[in-house]
Amino acid sequence: MSSRNPSDNETSESIRKRVTAARYRQYERYGQGITNSRVSFELLVHSGTIPDQIQDFLKHVTFKNKWSSRAQIKILRLARTIADLKGIEKINEDSILEAINLHQLFNKGNITN
Repeated sequence: MSSRNPSDNETSESIRKRVTAARYRQYERYGQGITNSRVSFELLVHSGTIPDQIQDFLKHVTFKNKWSSRAQIKILRLARTIADLKGIEKINEDSILEAINLHQLFNKGNITN
């Protein structure tokens, strides 16, 4: 699947199908009832879906921006979810960069929960 943006005019039905497929991948990866938002950091890292270069890149960005370990974990979980929504088995550079950008937007107050 390609990356999505608002101009794609994606239907609610196709979004629902992508979300359902992403949840199914998460249940298969971690066990029934566990999603990326609830998985332990250890299981997330040891699931084999985060390449070493992505982990190293995120550590570098985290150190450079003086972010906490908690922020790093949130970014990894978000990147894993983005990859799942795109149907990608491993977190790639696009997924981690999108997660970092979203993290920065939330922290600057440009987006609220």
